Amino acid sequence: MKAIIASGYGGPEVLSVSDQPEPQPEPNQVKIRVHFANISKADTMMRTGKPLIGRLFTGLIKPKNPITGTGYAGVIEDIGAQVNDFKIGDQVYGESIEHFSAHAEYLCLDSHSIVRKLPKGVSLPQAAALCDGALTAYNFLFKLGKLKSGERILVNGASGNVGSTAVQLAKIAGAHVTAVCSQANMDMVKRLGADHVIAYDVENIDYSQPQYHMIFDAVGTLCIKQASSALTENGSFLCPVLSAHLLFKVLSSKILGKKRFLFSATGLLPHDLLNTYLSEMEPYLSSGKLQVVIDKSLAPEEIRHAHEYVDTNRKKGSLLLDFIK
Repeated sequence: MKAIIASGYGGPEVLSVSDQPEPQPEPNQVKIRVHFANISKADTMMRTGKPLIGRLFTGLIKPKNPITGTGYAGVIEDIGAQVNDFKIGDQVYGESIEHFSAHAEYLCLDSHSIVRKLPKGVSLPQAAALCDGALTAYNFLFKLGKLKSGERILVNGASGNVGSTAVQLAKIAGAHVTAVCSQANMDMVKRLGADHVIAYDVENIDYSQPQYHMIFDAVGTLCIKQASSALTENGSFLCPVLSAHLLFKVLSSKILGKKRFLFSATGLLPHDLLNTYLSEMEPYLSSGKLQVVIDKSLAPEEIRHAHEYVDTNRKKGSLLLDFIK
């Protein structure tokens, strides 16, 4: 089968398309013909092996799971003898967390892991992006930050996969949303429901007064010290991109001060919890209240270009690999 392999940690040049043995399902597994797989900022960070603490999970010297990718959508082609929840032909989506390997034509996963039947009204390309952007944004805004109706939130990186979902979820919650993105993406972010949009390449964010109950830095580019001055007395700063400074603030804020600094490795949460979060979001998708923004789809042979594009931080929503072209 065709698969994307990482030969080590580094730039996009460590990635290549390789012919790999086709996996076969164990008794408790399903075999999925992958149609689309997501390429996220998290994928590029795992490619580089940074931050270094992440290598405790991905491999100290080189990736212990050479086939890359986590988020996927496709069709079940075979099932193990002990599988009762799925049948051949089911359209499914989810995330392969422990062993990655979603950037391949075929993927075998435990049927009780993050394998979900496609929600009504959602396409396979849309579903392929859900477990990165939507799941991360949902966890941070509602489970960690406990965003409430009427609160004011600033979303930095509002045009990417995580940020574009965060803008929509915040509006669903009834919050007032200030979104930060490039000037080129302002119209798109406004269409997603943002109340106010700041183009970071044209104007500066106003940190002069405490005005936000929550700041969600979806891409990890804000100066934490500056941003904290714009938080209300009991406000929260949340970011899915871990740095040494953020880790210090997370630990110290539990002891000192009223402002909270929060981080979560969403993908490492228990499978049953992540499945619960997805089940809570699926009605928003089926009803059209939550849109999945897709920038473009690329062939597996364009994997290096795909990572280069993600590294520019100019991606609009999700970037997908198309394994059925």
